[in-house]
Amino acid sequence: MKKLVLDEPTVRDVERLLKIFIQDTKVLNVIIVNTSGQVLFQTGMKKDNYFTQSLGALCSGIYNATKSIAKLVKEDYFFTLFQEGKKFSFFYFAINDDLIIVSLFSKDTIIGVVQTLTKKLSENIIKLMKEESEEKMTFDSEFKDEIDNIIDNIFK
Repeated sequence: MKKLVLDEPTVRDVERLLKIFIQDTKVLNVIIVNTSGQVLFQTGMKKDNYFTQSLGALCSGIYNATKSIAKLVKEDYFFTLFQEGKKFSFFYFAINDDLIIVSLFSKDTIIGVVQTLTKKLSENIIKLMKEESEEKMTFDSEFKDEIDNIIDNIFK
């Protein structure tokens, strides 16, 4: 698993996206969990912390188990999984090899909306993280000028 470090503005942006997702889909709870079961983000119904941590750990376990099934059938992994219960259902979507979006919802929620908007949410999260990593690799113009001057002085 890769190390994930997000700055404060990116964390706020992800939390904002999750709140919009909850409003648009009517899911009860959405979490972003890594494949080792750690909950990174949580929005929606507030149960106790044990509930959220258990949900994250169990969903990552399901993801890892289905990843093994995928390998048996010569797939990298399965991106999505939908489980339907009498009162509640859950849907997960693999953002990448390390992160999963898990949504818990009731019968009042339309699965097609959840599936479509989860894919859009995933794309937006990937875009945010890509922008952050690019920002960390860029240098301001003063730094570039300073480096150029040093190089010029070396080769003069």
